[in-house]
Amino acid sequence: MALQPCRECGTSISTEARTCPQCGARTGDVVTRAAVTLLKVIGWLFVLSLVLPLAYCAIVGGMVGKAVSESAKESSIEQHQPAAPSVSSAKCSTAKVEVRNVRMRVKDPCTTTSCAQLVITGEILHSCPAPTGVQLKVTARAKNGDVVAVSSPWPASVNNIAPNRPYAFDLTGNIDYDPSVDTIEIEPQRVKTWGE
Repeated sequence: MALQPCRECGTSISTEARTCPQCGARTGDVVTRAAVTLLKVIGWLFVLSLVLPLAYCAIVGGMVGKAVSESAKESSIEQHQPAAPSVSSAKCSTAKVEVRNVRMRVKDPCTTTSCAQLVITGEILHSCPAPTGVQLKVTARAKNGDVVAVSSPWPASVNNIAPNRPYAFDLTGNIDYDPSVDTIEIEPQRVKTWGE
């Protein structure tokens, strides 16, 4: 039987004893209140280290827009833009949203193989009484009018767009390149005030 000093009074006691016979202090692998608190803090830090990166990816992953290379080979394609649908609402509606200056072109920055992308840019202008988010409906059509692709991006992601000020958007990569695409139609699909 080995002896060890008591943590409280210093009396030599057996390593198998659960309490000190002199002062009654507990011995062995007793976890103190500070150690429990430390374990809780470490546990919460571990949980946060898992949750925060997932939340960041969810937010950033929803954002649309990519940098455009100046050295890209470009070819122009004419586009067509319909008028916004007429919906009445006292606060804000898609009827108060204008999509303008829409441009579509093909960008192929690759030099040895083709990696063409549709570059779709334009501006959103709305006359809603307060900043609001705008979801667009983007329809790519072939020459014969057939729908090639449709997407519904939020160009400003989860950010509100200021009223009566043009908001420039870039939807590069939102619609996959297809050589049959002849026109792009963009119209406001939904408005939402983020943060409400």
